[in-house]
Amino acid sequence: MAAHRSTADILDAAVHVREAARNVASGAAGADTVLAALSEVLDHDHASLARWDPLGRRHITLAGSYPDDATAYIETRLHHDPVFPVLRGPARDGLWLQDVPPRLLAASPGFQDVLSPLGIPSACSPRTAGTSAC
Repeated sequence: MAAHRSTADILDAAVHVREAARNVASGAAGADTVLAALSEVLDHDHASLARWDPLGRRHITLAGSYPDDATAYIETRLHHDPVFPVLRGPARDGLWLQDVPPRLLAASPGFQDVLSPLGIPSACSPRTAGTSAC
Protein backbone atom coordinates (compact mmCIF):
# COMPACT_ATOMS: atom_id res chain seq x y z
CA MET A 1 0.00 0.00 0.00
CA ALA A 2 1.28 3.45 -0.93
CA ALA A 3 2.20 5.86 1.82
CA HIS A 4 -0.11 8.83 2.31
CA ARG A 5 1.24 11.90 0.54
CA SER A 6 0.39 15.50 1.31
CA THR A 7 -1.37 17.76 -1.15
CA ALA A 8 1.86 19.73 -1.49
CA ASP A 9 3.75 16.54 -2.42
CA ILE A 10 1.18 15.68 -5.07
CA LEU A 11 1.24 19.20 -6.49
CA ASP A 12 5.06 19.13 -6.59
CA ALA A 13 4.86 15.83 -8.48
CA ALA A 14 2.34 17.35 -10.92
CA VAL A 15 4.74 20.22 -11.60
CA HIS A 16 7.38 17.58 -12.31
CA VAL A 17 5.03 16.09 -14.95
CA ARG A 18 4.77 19.50 -16.62
CA GLU A 19 8.56 19.88 -16.60
CA ALA A 20 8.99 16.39 -18.05
CA ALA A 21 6.45 17.16 -20.80
CA ARG A 22 8.28 20.37 -21.67
CA ASN A 23 11.56 18.45 -21.88
CA VAL A 24 9.96 15.94 -24.23
CA ALA A 25 8.48 18.71 -26.39
CA SER A 26 11.89 20.36 -26.69
CA GLY A 27 13.58 17.08 -27.54
CA ALA A 28 15.64 17.06 -24.35
CA ALA A 29 14.05 13.83 -23.03
CA GLY A 30 11.96 10.86 -24.07
CA ALA A 31 8.29 10.23 -23.35
CA ASP A 32 9.28 7.68 -20.72
CA THR A 33 10.26 10.61 -18.48
CA VAL A 34 6.65 11.83 -18.55
CA LEU A 35 5.39 8.38 -17.65
CA ALA A 36 7.88 8.19 -14.78
CA ALA A 37 6.77 11.63 -13.56
CA LEU A 38 3.11 10.59 -13.75
CA SER A 39 3.99 7.63 -11.52
CA GLU A 40 4.84 10.15 -8.81
CA VAL A 41 1.34 11.68 -9.07
CA LEU A 42 -0.81 8.57 -9.07
CA ASP A 43 -0.36 4.90 -8.41
CA HIS A 44 -0.95 2.45 -11.22
CA ASP A 45 -0.14 -1.12 -12.11
CA HIS A 46 0.44 -0.32 -15.78
CA ALA A 47 0.29 2.86 -17.82
CA SER A 48 0.66 3.91 -21.41
CA LEU A 49 1.14 7.22 -23.17
CA ALA A 50 -0.06 6.98 -26.73
CA ARG A 51 -1.06 9.30 -29.52
CA TRP A 52 -3.60 8.72 -32.26
CA ASP A 53 -2.22 8.38 -35.78
CA PRO A 54 -5.11 9.44 -38.05
CA LEU A 55 -3.37 8.24 -41.22
CA GLY A 56 -2.59 4.79 -39.82
CA ARG A 57 -5.89 4.75 -37.87
CA ARG A 58 -4.11 3.42 -34.81
CA HIS A 59 -2.53 4.48 -31.55
CA ILE A 60 1.23 4.81 -31.34
CA THR A 61 2.70 4.09 -27.92
CA LEU A 62 5.18 6.75 -26.84
CA ALA A 63 5.96 5.10 -23.50
CA GLY A 64 4.36 2.31 -21.58
CA SER A 65 4.68 -0.43 -19.02
CA TYR A 66 2.10 -2.89 -20.38
CA PRO A 67 3.26 -6.29 -21.64
CA ASP A 68 3.80 -6.51 -25.40
CA ASP A 69 0.46 -8.24 -26.09
CA ALA A 70 -1.46 -5.50 -24.27
CA THR A 71 0.51 -2.74 -26.00
CA ALA A 72 -0.27 -4.30 -29.39
CA TYR A 73 -3.97 -4.39 -28.49
CA ILE A 74 -3.92 -0.75 -27.33
CA GLU A 75 -2.22 0.34 -30.54
CA THR A 76 -4.29 -1.55 -33.07
CA ARG A 77 -7.69 -2.55 -31.65
CA LEU A 78 -8.52 -0.53 -28.54
CA HIS A 79 -10.39 2.13 -30.51
CA HIS A 80 -12.88 -0.57 -31.63
CA ASP A 81 -13.39 -1.97 -28.11
CA PRO A 82 -16.73 -1.21 -26.38
CA VAL A 83 -14.75 0.03 -23.35
CA PHE A 84 -12.96 2.74 -25.36
CA PRO A 85 -15.79 5.33 -25.43
CA VAL A 86 -16.05 5.05 -21.64
CA LEU A 87 -12.31 5.54 -21.17
CA ARG A 88 -12.21 8.53 -23.49
CA GLY A 89 -15.69 9.97 -23.01
CA PRO A 90 -16.25 13.58 -21.98
CA ALA A 91 -17.53 12.59 -18.54
CA ARG A 92 -14.21 10.74 -17.92
CA ASP A 93 -16.08 8.28 -15.73
CA GLY A 94 -13.90 5.36 -16.71
CA LEU A 95 -10.32 6.39 -16.39
CA TRP A 96 -9.61 3.14 -14.55
CA LEU A 97 -10.73 -0.35 -15.49
CA GLN A 98 -12.37 -0.65 -12.08
CA ASP A 99 -14.65 2.24 -13.12
CA VAL A 100 -15.87 0.54 -16.29
CA PRO A 101 -19.31 -1.05 -15.88
CA PRO A 102 -19.00 -4.85 -15.55
CA ARG A 103 -21.31 -5.42 -18.54
CA LEU A 104 -18.85 -3.51 -20.76
CA LEU A 105 -15.87 -5.44 -19.41
CA ALA A 106 -17.74 -8.66 -20.17
CA ALA A 107 -18.18 -7.46 -23.79
CA SER A 108 -14.63 -6.19 -24.12
CA PRO A 109 -12.33 -8.40 -26.20
CA GLY A 110 -9.42 -6.33 -24.90
CA PHE A 111 -10.18 -7.13 -21.30
CA GLN A 112 -11.40 -10.70 -21.80
CA ASP A 113 -8.74 -11.82 -24.30
CA VAL A 114 -5.73 -9.62 -23.55
CA LEU A 115 -5.67 -7.88 -20.16
CA SER A 116 -7.34 -10.46 -17.92
CA PRO A 117 -5.19 -13.40 -19.14
CA LEU A 118 -2.10 -11.27 -18.51
CA GLY A 119 -3.18 -10.88 -14.90
CA ILE A 120 -4.32 -7.28 -15.24
CA PRO A 121 -7.46 -7.26 -13.09
CA SER A 122 -10.30 -4.82 -12.81
CA ALA A 123 -12.43 -4.50 -9.71
CA CYS A 124 -14.84 -6.96 -11.31
CA SER A 125 -12.45 -9.42 -12.91
CA PRO A 126 -13.25 -13.13 -12.77
CA ARG A 127 -11.08 -13.23 -9.61
CA THR A 128 -13.31 -10.76 -7.79
CA ALA A 129 -16.71 -11.32 -9.42
CA GLY A 130 -19.39 -11.80 -6.82
CA THR A 131 -17.32 -10.22 -4.07
CA SER A 132 -17.73 -6.87 -2.40
CA ALA A 133 -15.18 -5.45 -4.87
CA CYS A 134 -17.80 -5.62 -7.65
